[in-house]
Amino acid sequence: MATENIMMYCVTHKGGDRQQLHEAIRQLSVDVAKHIKLEGKKNDLLDRIAADERFNITKDELESLIDSVKFTGCAREQTQEFVEKYANPVLEKYADLLGFEAKITV
Repeated sequence: MATENIMMYCVTHKGGDRQQLHEAIRQLSVDVAKHIKLEGKKNDLLDRIAADERFNITKDELESLIDSVKFTGCAREQTQEFVEKYANPVLEKYADLLGFEAKITV
């Protein structure tokens, strides 16, 4: 998902060619996968994209595009609702059996 956002950002804000950037991401991703699987190295895809002139993008721009909050949808709100509606009542009901105070914070 993040690579799609990176590619489209580079197309709309950096004047990149969508097809060329799509192919560049594919090539870089394949290389990184080999790098990780065969050599046990870290995932350096963002570094490779930042270093690739075809993207014309800075590391700071990349970091803002891959902010995890942008990829979680309603998960935070759904989790909070679940905790408040289901988990906390059970913890309260059986607090004496737990032997300690349990609190869930999202």
